[in-house]
Amino acid sequence: MKKNTLNYYLPLAFTLVLMSGIFWSCSNDQNPLPSKSHTEDWNNPESENFHGLKVVELGENSCKSCHGVDFLGGESKVSCFSCHATYPHMKEWMVISSAMFHGAVLKNNAWDTKKCSDCHGADFRGGETKVSCYTCHSSFPHDAE
Repeated sequence: MKKNTLNYYLPLAFTLVLMSGIFWSCSNDQNPLPSKSHTEDWNNPESENFHGLKVVELGENSCKSCHGVDFLGGESKVSCFSCHATYPHMKEWMVISSAMFHGAVLKNNAWDTKKCSDCHGADFRGGETKVSCYTCHSSFPHDAE
């Protein structure tokens, strides 16, 4: 008994088309950020590809697919916290009574605002984050006394 060739090859063709579609969508990076390998200028604040600009533009959710929903590394095995110890700032960052209050953290670090200026700009008027320290502080940085 000879098999009907259409009934035999149609499911096979459908399966091959489906599998090629799955392979194509997984093999091409669909994330708007270069999530599989970042460009050479990814860490250069002067570059249009600087990751700080991309995070502000696209939102931090675009990082989660590779770096994990908690930014601890995910499939990339690279935690955002390895470079950004205070990003995103924790809720306690703005709670005066907390040991993690930004004022307490700065005081404990001898008022070193270098890490702050990396994101908030050398003049602390917002920089890449567009969040100015002057929004809450009329005189910033404060005297270290």
